[in-house]
Amino acid sequence: MKKFYLLLYSSVFLLALTTLVSCSDDDSIETFELEENSPIMTYLDVSTLYSQNSTVRLKIEAPLQYKFKSRDEEYPKGLYVEFYDSLGLKTTTLEADSGYFKAYDESYSVHRNVVVVNEEEGQTLETEVLYWDKKSQEIFTDSITPVKITTQTEVINGNGLRAKQDFSEFKITGGVTGIFTIQE
Repeated sequence: MKKFYLLLYSSVFLLALTTLVSCSDDDSIETFELEENSPIMTYLDVSTLYSQNSTVRLKIEAPLQYKFKSRDEEYPKGLYVEFYDSLGLKTTTLEADSGYFKAYDESYSVHRNVVVVNEEEGQTLETEVLYWDKKSQEIFTDSITPVKITTQTEVINGNGLRAKQDFSEFKITGGVTGIFTIQE
């Protein structure tokens, strides 16, 4: 008899549960979808290495990184990048207050207090915005962005820049506004 009551109670419970579920209003179930510009992942204290033929070619460090559904990445609290040559030796560094990576064309942009240092040539570039095209391996600004380049012997002020990513060669594209010789 106990088995019969247990079976009866179980059947009544399942019937009540089925009735509750079937009577639920579909409009009361809340769903949400992330907007295209909402991050799907957040990383803290990021350190990413990119290699080619088993040799590190690029290192990116950042205190905060967002990844988006589009595969874009944002570095809202700054980033530090090291570039390496084919032998794995560090040649150039880049530092900025923020940055953004666009996946569709594999390009980066960095903003505010951008400083690029070519350690081999002893050159420093300072600007407020800089773009890096990973495919062409070039860094550049638009023709009106002020740039300041300090070499071992001079300080060059101008607008606009196009350079190799290791900053070994560069060209001021919007015009030079001043050259100052450094005297020892």
